[in-house]
Amino acid sequence: MQNLFERNIKELISNADKDYNDALRLLETGDTYDAAEKAWSAIEGLRKACLIAAKIPYEIAKTKSRGLPLFIKILKAVGRKDLLKSYMYFSQQLHSMGFYERVTPESDLRDTIQDDVPEWMQKIKELINILRKVDLSDIIDILNEIDKIKQRILRESSKYLELQQKLSQMITQKIMNVLRT
Repeated sequence: MQNLFERNIKELISNADKDYNDALRLLETGDTYDAAEKAWSAIEGLRKACLIAAKIPYEIAKTKSRGLPLFIKILKAVGRKDLLKSYMYFSQQLHSMGFYERVTPESDLRDTIQDDVPEWMQKIKELINILRKVDLSDIIDILNEIDKIKQRILRESSKYLELQQKLSQMITQKIMNVLRT
């Protein structure tokens, strides 16, 4: 199992480096918005590698719904809110407003990709080496229990909203019946 985690980490880091180099090549050709998405892909790969380094299975690490909250908790636990703030900035700057919306000016994207992303990547790689010594595999049961509770809450919330709507309809109907007479 340990070897599988290490293989996944090495593969994710290698792919992140490749994606970042692709982003630089795209910048050279003037394809700034695609470069932003490649840079974001590199960042996402390293986010996943952080989780896998802490023995979180890839199936969880790859998701936003489960993996991202864990990544946030890990960064806070190691006192690296700076890396978290940068991650969120990259998500907005490169991914959402850059690649998808194409609102971020190309010069800002270029600066972010060339200056900020490699610095963040280096710091995250250092953190990955630290996280290799951490074993969070025993939190999976808690994550599963959280998911079950969340699903129950969503089901109950849905029932609650249906009942509120039914209540409003009954009140309106009875008042309208009285007003018609």
